[in-house]
Amino acid sequence: MTEDAKLPKAPQEPDKVKPRKAVSARASKAPAPGLPPPAAPLSKIVQVRDAVRKFLIAELQAREVRITKLAPDGEGGWEVEADLLVLDLAVKRLGLPLTQEILEQQFCLVQLGPDLTVLSYEFIEPEDR
Repeated sequence: MTEDAKLPKAPQEPDKVKPRKAVSARASKAPAPGLPPPAAPLSKIVQVRDAVRKFLIAELQAREVRITKLAPDGEGGWEVEADLLVLDLAVKRLGLPLTQEILEQQFCLVQLGPDLTVLSYEFIEPEDR
């Protein structure tokens, strides 16, 4: 063994804390390398579509909803036409034992306010679309 190995080691100074540099807001929000960028906020059209879809499923028990027309109404609100599949109430009223649901196609016009609340809705004939 060498003499250096036998000697006790001198106490070391604790690491000094270095002050951190200020990080700009832009740099702190940058995605990590290899990760996709953060999701952008939903566009207004996507929000309108989702609001109508949720309304039709919740209130009319629609099994499937297809938005066929979506347009601003000129007053800050929206007018949306949708193609729905809903339970066929005529078949249900017969009281027949069924192994599957019988669905019928309906067309619906929904009017939304600027805050995306449903102001009105009505069923429309396919010819009136």
